[in-house]
Amino acid sequence: MAMLIAGVIVLAVARSAFHEITAATAFGLGAVILGISAVIDRLTDIRDGLRQPATMTFTPEPAATETRPPPKPDPEITWRGRGTR
Repeated sequence: MAMLIAGVIVLAVARSAFHEITAATAFGLGAVILGISAVIDRLTDIRDGLRQPATMTFTPEPAATETRPPPKPDPEITWRGRGTR
């Protein structure tokens, strides 16, 4: 943030092209650094979330007591079944 503010201040009191270039560079680098810091902050939050112990517990389902019938075979596709002659 300080670099962004410094860029604006230098631009406000610029007396030559060199000062304007310096102000634009400071402002641009300040914006880039601010964006990078936001990305690093988000990655830190993600990393800290992964380090926390899992709160989900696994309970296995009870064994099935009934047997299921085998699945029915798919019906045979014929020309009549498609509705064509």
